[in-house]
Amino acid sequence: MMQVTDMHCHYHVEGAIASGLEKVLPGPRAVVLGTQPEDWNALAAWVQALPDTIVPGFGLHPWNVHRCCPDEDPDCLDAILDSLERCLHRYPQAWVGEIGLDNRVAKQQPDRPAARARQRLVFARQLVLAHRLQRPVSLHNLHAAGPLVEVLLEQQGALPPGIVLHSFSGSPETAQRLVALAREAGVHIAFGFSRAVNARSDQWQHVARAVGLDALVVESDRLTPAHAADDLTWMVQALADLFDLTVDDTLQRLEATASLFLALTSPTHS
Repeated sequence: MMQVTDMHCHYHVEGAIASGLEKVLPGPRAVVLGTQPEDWNALAAWVQALPDTIVPGFGLHPWNVHRCCPDEDPDCLDAILDSLERCLHRYPQAWVGEIGLDNRVAKQQPDRPAARARQRLVFARQLVLAHRLQRPVSLHNLHAAGPLVEVLLEQQGALPPGIVLHSFSGSPETAQRLVALAREAGVHIAFGFSRAVNARSDQWQHVARAVGLDALVVESDRLTPAHAADDLTWMVQALADLFDLTVDDTLQRLEATASLFLALTSPTHS
């Protein structure tokens, strides 16, 4: 079986911790992302069970902002961020994520402008925390490319050391603008692709060509490791076909980029 680093998944949501679990994982490392305070403890249990394999990420996903941080409770965000910071101190290897912006979800709220503003505030404050603690971030962005760029520009002097755009579905032009922004800020950036999300259209192929293979990572976005290996293998093969490379060469370059981001929270990183 191909050994692939899963750079974005949620195995702790439906996956069960059991003896021999490491044998069903798709590779030696997996970035497992929390999305709300209620699932952070389950994620921590996975880290404790597989400390050499699971790289945790703790964050408040935009889908959960309206429920976890309602406007009528002004103190809730401070409490969540305090809890988030404790998690990050407890796990020095942890990322901040999954965080970001989602305009589709904002449109479902009764007060759309308020929902967008709340998402933006929560996102920005998590970015500030990631910068202060020097942790990479895994970013969700759906139908909010403009606001995403605006927030990153506002914080250009205080961005996290690494940014991975999860299952990126934006345009090649947006991707190139984000690359330029990251280069100017002196931070690493990569674009993740998953079979579960990106295989629905060929948009990811245009983005991949625009930014190049060395700016890419692969993800399963799975809630359990059961089918993650198949999805990751499919994505590696698709990228090999796109760039007219062997699977081995493609995997080697993808793993090099994954290793660069994972090293940002290693004990030797400064």
